[in-house]
Amino acid sequence: MGEMGEWISKIEIFCFAACYAITLALEASRLFFRAPIRVAIMVGFALAGIVAHTLYLISRGIDDAQAGLLPLSNWSDWCLIGAWLVATLFVAFTVRRPEGNAGLFLLPLLVALIAASVAFGH
Repeated sequence: MGEMGEWISKIEIFCFAACYAITLALEASRLFFRAPIRVAIMVGFALAGIVAHTLYLISRGIDDAQAGLLPLSNWSDWCLIGAWLVATLFVAFTVRRPEGNAGLFLLPLLVALIAASVAFGH
């Protein structure tokens, strides 16, 4: 694997889980006070999480294929794929309706799916 592949393989679950946790904290703070810039910051952290999440899934798929396994075929990986879909839905809903609170429902599910993935192991 080249230099880019080595960089991608260093991405860990913590990278995107932290982005999503910060996004959840920002979304929860909307209940107490409003700040117009918060939506942009939330979307920024969520997009950073999605990019890291995508690169992590690609890396996992490549590693599984090189090990002779079916890529992304275990419960841990399926939970991560589900979390990626929920994160994408959150960004789409937030961009479409910034005043909505879809994140209060989607982000805890997202964090729970990542936690389930860690619990299942690889």
